[in-house]
Amino acid sequence: MSAASGIYRKGVAQSPRGAEPVFIVFLSALWAIVFATQAFAVPPGEELIFEEGPKPVTFSGQIHADHGLKCADCHNGIFKKEKGNAKIEFADHAAGKQYCFTCHNGTKAFATKGNCSKCHGNKSPGAAPSAPSVKEEASKAPLPAEEKKEAVPKVPVPAAAKKVAPKAPLTVAEKEAAVEQLKQAAYSKEGANTCVGCHDENNEYPIFPLFKTKHAVTADPRTPFADKKCESCHGPGGKHIKAKQSDKRNGTIINFGKIAWTPIKEQNEKCLACHQTHQRIDWKGSTHEFNDLACASCHTIHVVKDPVLDRAEQAKVCYSCHKSKQAKFFQVSHHPVREGQMACSECHNVHGEGGSGLMVKATSREKCTSCHAEKRGPFLWEHAPAAEDCTLCHDPHGSNQPALLKKRVPQLCQECHDPAGHPGGRYDGGKLVGGSAYLQVKSCLNCHSAVHGSNHPSGMTLLR
Repeated sequence: MSAASGIYRKGVAQSPRGAEPVFIVFLSALWAIVFATQAFAVPPGEELIFEEGPKPVTFSGQIHADHGLKCADCHNGIFKKEKGNAKIEFADHAAGKQYCFTCHNGTKAFATKGNCSKCHGNKSPGAAPSAPSVKEEASKAPLPAEEKKEAVPKVPVPAAAKKVAPKAPLTVAEKEAAVEQLKQAAYSKEGANTCVGCHDENNEYPIFPLFKTKHAVTADPRTPFADKKCESCHGPGGKHIKAKQSDKRNGTIINFGKIAWTPIKEQNEKCLACHQTHQRIDWKGSTHEFNDLACASCHTIHVVKDPVLDRAEQAKVCYSCHKSKQAKFFQVSHHPVREGQMACSECHNVHGEGGSGLMVKATSREKCTSCHAEKRGPFLWEHAPAAEDCTLCHDPHGSNQPALLKKRVPQLCQECHDPAGHPGGRYDGGKLVGGSAYLQVKSCLNCHSAVHGSNHPSGMTLLR
């Protein structure tokens, strides 16, 4: 072909004059589109929604761009470009070392602690609405004139057909039936990760301190967290998660405590499933069990240290029921429980008793002499009340008389000792004017000093 045609020259195909600049511009535009697509995974004005977790998390490209961030600040260093490469667990929130928490650690951006709702469930402001799907567009398309239907007047819904919110179980039968229904419910997919979405430190029932206790040690197969975590004790939480906020307590999960809807028997069964040895072995048939006392009435689980296990705080828990004993400890003579130097559990086994009075020993005398060993004996000359029961003369919780005595001597002594045959007769206030020596200082104890017993050969009357 001739050179004048401008198409072939020397057997090689040539472009028409002016085609090179057009091709270069087209190639540059193509490269720009490719690079822009790679650089803006989530361009400003658009957003991504992460469905995992207790509530969806909306990521806004616009908000991050407004704060001066570029896509390269996160990709590929923190997040890879491939979709679904990051599986964020609850532990990542607290660690603050990767993913979103590289910045959201309280220094570069707001911390996750106490700010759950800023991400979970809240749509980012300023995000552009996503493009409607083909299905949505089709649903919005106007119908042809012949297919339009006349508006149907609304018929009022009968009261019986209206949806009524579930009521809390009231009777014992309703509560037991609700517990049985919960056993058939589905467990949550994320376990404890679902629970912390609501039960943070700002919730009425926070659970973060629980993670510092033995119950939350996942490596120990004996703990609840080694199995189904929170749901090991509270039962399946599927129904609880779906319930409205106002209905959360209405039989949607097993609750614990004095005012919980769950029957006390069901509450205690959860605890006794693990804690049925050692001191708890006598719980069945004990005084507290007969009085329908729940374990959670005394024990607080979602704290770092249970107050009832703290010597200084334990008595306050017991005082919530035993008011009369609290008053005793405010009397002049008392054991140092109020001062935090003794605890109720040093004398009492609250989970059951081998004898009476919820004592840790078979008898009160056996317990008293474990500390007051000098009063134990055996003595050559025994004082019968001291050998039988210390509480015949002493009030262990407190008294306004010296040495925890129930009454002043000689009135206390004369409850047993007949004045007949004793020099001077009965000693009471009527003899005080006459200056009776037996009413002064220690009264009877002025002479009978070995009142708990004597080993002296001449100590038959406990004089020495």
